[in-house]
Amino acid sequence: MTCDQTQQVQAFYDGEMNVADRVAFQSHLGTCAICSAELDHLRRLSTHLAAVSVPALSPDAFSRFHRTANVAEERGVLRLAEWLTAAAAAVLAIGLTGLFKHDTTHASAPDVWEQAAIAYPTDHDPTVGSDVLQLTEWMRTDLSPEHNRDKR
Repeated sequence: MTCDQTQQVQAFYDGEMNVADRVAFQSHLGTCAICSAELDHLRRLSTHLAAVSVPALSPDAFSRFHRTANVAEERGVLRLAEWLTAAAAAVLAIGLTGLFKHDTTHASAPDVWEQAAIAYPTDHDPTVGSDVLQLTEWMRTDLSPEHNRDKR
């Protein structure tokens, strides 16, 4: 036989019920042998536990216990640090792989202005000519380190 109110025996015994529920459950205890037996069992168990003496730890045993707990905690932190370091290294390796991966989709010849900047013609007239040559001349004169030093 079972009773659907046996879960409430513990709350009744611990005094966790409100007054109305406590009165209702006391009346149930008068009619239910299962809940009454469970309540008696809790009372006997509490009496036995109260009678048991707990030995005191010696100061040496207490300090050994704390040292062991501290070492275990440090091991857990170190293990977590190892995992996080490995994860950071993996992210770094993947990032560097992507950084140095060459993009071959734009492997065509450089633009005209890039060619002009790289291979600057030495025999030209800057007053005549194309926009590319004027841009090249500007890059050569205005962006040169000597020109920037003169501005300071």
